[in-house]
Amino acid sequence: MDNYKKRIICLFALCLMVLHLIACGEIKKNTIVSNNKLESHTDNKNNYWVTKIIDYDIRNIIDAKIVNNKLWFILGWKKGIHRLNLNTKEVKYYDNDVKLNENIGYYNAISHFDDNIWFYPKHLIYSDPKVSQAVLRYDISKNKFTKYLDGKPDIHINATIYDNNDVAWIGTHKGLFKLDLQTSEVGVINNEYINDIVGTNTDVFIGTSNNGIFKVNKKTYEKSNILKSKFILGLKLYNNNNHIFANIGNEDETAFFACYNIHKNSFKYYNEKDLIDENVQYIHIGKDNIGFITTKLNNKMLFYQFNFETEKFDKLETNYELNNNLIFDAIFLNQYFILGLDNGVLIYNKSSESYDIILKNIKAEKIVNINDSKLIVLSSEGIYSVLLK
Repeated sequence: MDNYKKRIICLFALCLMVLHLIACGEIKKNTIVSNNKLESHTDNKNNYWVTKIIDYDIRNIIDAKIVNNKLWFILGWKKGIHRLNLNTKEVKYYDNDVKLNENIGYYNAISHFDDNIWFYPKHLIYSDPKVSQAVLRYDISKNKFTKYLDGKPDIHINATIYDNNDVAWIGTHKGLFKLDLQTSEVGVINNEYINDIVGTNTDVFIGTSNNGIFKVNKKTYEKSNILKSKFILGLKLYNNNNHIFANIGNEDETAFFACYNIHKNSFKYYNEKDLIDENVQYIHIGKDNIGFITTKLNNKMLFYQFNFETEKFDKLETNYELNNNLIFDAIFLNQYFILGLDNGVLIYNKSSESYDIILKNIKAEKIVNINDSKLIVLSSEGIYSVLLK
């Protein structure tokens, strides 16, 4: 047998050995988990590329934001701020770097406006009067952290928004503060107990604990009470700053959501009992849309998603049995409803009415989308990226 035939036989034998090892599970790709290709529960087949970015001790994830391909996140059991570079897979933990002393407490909320990322202890009230609740600003262009309202333990910070003219608006239990980022001067604009704030180019809208929603003009500070006598849990701007959703404490059971059309200066109210017959399992208030997840008596999952044109909630009935699964997070992305569950990630395609469960048997506590087709999942087993079909 000449050398050429010997080489062919050896190469063929080597290929068979490699194929055997792969089939036996001895050789795996380093970054692609084994269940990257999944069969749908219908006749269709969907492909999802699931990549484990990094092993990290993710427990009790509080908040997460992706800014410039960097994932910022806060863990409930650990002080400080974490940043994962999605390109280099490098994790940086900010604690001593930003001088988060023991008396600062935990940050639990992240906001991103232009070149600034804000961290603040939303609704955290400590029994220790010495505890200071500073708001922390990270300037992306300067790679610099700055603390504001430090050393003021009697101020409970609940929300921040940033203005293009180097002004930040901070909602606290003692009112609305205007912060000049150049001079660090703070002015009190309103003395209401504020739970949340949102802003347009001209106005700041504040949701209060006792007196509903106020609109405050940024230049004149003139205020008007546009929704009275309501306990406002949260506010969110949508639809190119044309709609504001208010999550209302429904002690009187009259409404649990109100939609304010800014251009029309009109409110619409949405009673939970008018929308759905069963208890709400999860309320999704995302950056682009809003919706509900619930179940019927037969345990089939229902989605309700807001339609900005009709200002009504569209109902979608699914064939997925939610059973006793806990829902940690949810995002509505184009034709997909994606849920972070206590036993994996549910991807429901409303166009094909099909669903898949990926990353089975992990607790998916937080889902953040990079774009319309790529997600980041923060889970009990680490951080993953998911590329949709």
